[in-house]
Amino acid sequence: LVVALSITGLFRLTVENRFIDYFQEDTEIYQGLVLIDKELGGTTPLDIIIDAPQSFYEEQALFAEEFGDDFGSGGISGSSYWFNRFALERVDAIHSYLDQLPETGKVLSMASTMGLLEQLNNNEPLDNFSLAILYNRVPAQIKSTLFDPYLGPDGNEVRFSLRVIDSDKNLNRNDLLKKIRQDLITNFDLEPEQVRLAGALVLYNNVLQSLFSSQIMTLGLVFAAITLMLAVLFR
Repeated sequence: LVVALSITGLFRLTVENRFIDYFQEDTEIYQGLVLIDKELGGTTPLDIIIDAPQSFYEEQALFAEEFGDDFGSGGISGSSYWFNRFALERVDAIHSYLDQLPETGKVLSMASTMGLLEQLNNNEPLDNFSLAILYNRVPAQIKSTLFDPYLGPDGNEVRFSLRVIDSDKNLNRNDLLKKIRQDLITNFDLEPEQVRLAGALVLYNNVLQSLFSSQIMTLGLVFAAITLMLAVLFR
């Protein structure tokens, strides 16, 4: 019975923890972290970078070879993968998906920028021509705030910047990262190589997973080896 319970317990071991649990609930740092999570959109940053598919780059190379200097003359909305009206609708759908996850707080992306621009345009969506003119004519200081953090220079890469609610008692970082990646690939018809996850959340999760494999699994193997050795010596 002891052996059975021990084996069952081994498979239930986890390294998932919350930074906030290191502090008592009546401390200022605990209350501050809870306030940041609940009122300011989360604590731990996570960046989701989605590139254009490889097939798009191959098509671009063919068009550039065929049309030469005329290729790309229509502006960034005509030559880029993401910065056009139809692709931005897809970005907005991904933004909405990330925003509705219970573990996530504030989400920022090109959808945030387009929402602001549409408000300035009497709540009307911008067409490709307007997008190209706006991108080229907007001052560099404004572009660095509205476009640069969320859109690659060539318009073939988009970034979603979000923060995770670290005080969520149901938070499992490894499962969350796997779920986001799998859902993006499955629900939004993306190729696996298009999706990249980065940020402090990924780094912290990698540390925890390394801790699990290097310590918990190693200790298990050590105890198994000691048990085997003692069984041979004191048979």
